[in-house]
This record gives sequence, structure tokens and C-alpha cells, in this order.
Amino acid sequence: MKHYLLSLLLLLFSGTSYAQLVAWNFGPATRGDEKTSVSTFADPCMEASELSRGPGVRPQRATYSFAGLWPGCNSMLGAVRQGAFYEFSLKARKGCLFSLKRLALVLRVQPDGPKAYILTYSTDGEHFIDIGAPVRVGSTGNDGKLQKPIDLSAVPELQNVPAKKTITFRLYAWGSKEGSENTAFRIGKSTADRPALTVQGTAWKK
Repeated sequence: MKHYLLSLLLLLFSGTSYAQLVAWNFGPATRGDEKTSVSTFADPCMEASELSRGPGVRPQRATYSFAGLWPGCNSMLGAVRQGAFYEFSLKARKGCLFSLKRLALVLRVQPDGPKAYILTYSTDGEHFIDIGAPVRVGSTGNDGKLQKPIDLSAVPELQNVPAKKTITFRLYAWGSKEGSENTAFRIGKSTADRPALTVQGTAWKK
């Protein structure tokens, strides 16, 4: 009976041990068109991470955001070919490991911007694998809208990751209108209590 109760308690509270590992909370000094953006928070067991744009995305000014104008592309293949993505990497500090639970994202998308996106990952920085299915973009408004969290817990390569390995993520988006100047696909806005991008999980020392 005691073993049963212990197992039940572990099941009920197993989700509470996950914490924020890295996050970007863009402040009032953020222009939105910076070349890169370093994470504003990192767990003591995690290296700081740098958010950047793919070569096909043009930097754009936008408050409390990391922003870019998207090229016209109608499919994920088009987004890959044109370099239409955001990218960041995760790496544990020496002597640490990490496992990932979910990614939370706030998006501000202009009317002619991308209509779908997908998160991908790579363990070698070259070959990227889809996580789940493409997500349709709904109306986000000018302040941005928190998207449904992306589950990372079912991906074996994202669990028990040692310090010698780097995991690179790319957020590809497509469906933007060719020739329009209103194709922004922005990560943001941040607020005082809501980062625009956060990755949750666990990190620990060996």
C-alpha cells in the first residue's frame, strides 16, 4: 500500500519539477532588428543561448520583440531553400546534463506574414528533424499571442543531453505573400512576467 501511494504521488507531481532552462524577455531597449539576441535567462547548468535569423529573413524594427520580414514562400521546402527561419542552440555547462519538456512561444505576425510554422532540431547543426506537425498561425494582434506549447518530452535525442552535445533548433515558417512589405513574423511581445520565448525542462549536475 505504501509503495502504491508513493507511486501515485510521484505521478501526480512529476510535472512540477520542470523549470525554465533558457528564456528571452525583450525589454524596452530592444529595437527588434538586432543581428542576434542573447537569452536573458539561463539555468546555472545551461550555457547562454543566442537567437538569430536565417539568411532569407530581413531584420525589422519592433518593440519588445525579435523581428524579421519573411520572403515569399508557400511551403516548408520553400522556407528551407530560402533560409526562412529563426535559430538558437542549447548546450549544458561542463559536468551537467539536461532534458527538455516544452517550448513556449509568443508570436506577432503581420497580415501577409507566414501562415504556418514548425519547430525542428539537429544534433549536428546540419540535418534537421521535424518536431510534431506544422502549426497554423491564427490572428496574433499587435501585442502578440502565446502559442500552444510545443512538446519536446517525447523526443529521445532531447533527453539526458550531456555537455559535449549541442542541440540546435530552427523555427521554419511559410505562407507569406510574395512582394508584400507586411510579412513580419516576430517573436514577441515580451511583458514583465511573460518571456517571448522560453524552453522548459530539467538540468542537473552529474
